[in-house]
Amino acid sequence: KQKQNNRTMTTAAAYDPATIPQLESTLEAQSKDISPYNFQSNKTLAKLYKCYPSSSPSKHQHYATMLLVTLRQYPESSTDFHALVCLMPESAQREEAYQCV
Repeated sequence: KQKQNNRTMTTAAAYDPATIPQLESTLEAQSKDISPYNFQSNKTLAKLYKCYPSSSPSKHQHYATMLLVTLRQYPESSTDFHALVCLMPESAQREEAYQCV
């Protein structure tokens, strides 16, 4: 399944909002240590949220999960963390939940 997910991220399907539920599931699995950390998958999800802002009602929660999953990989993921923060909308960054991350 991991190979299929990586392949999805390198094809045109990575820009299809229909892949958002699959990417959210992958993120959730990463947060529970069911699947390994996958920056490409998380970055793709953040980009899709940016392109399709109304695509997921719980996207702000998923942004927080992305950041926390990335921080668990520190220091190897320090550039990943900064890249994800740059993809987050400023309005989300100002929310109290993100300021503590």
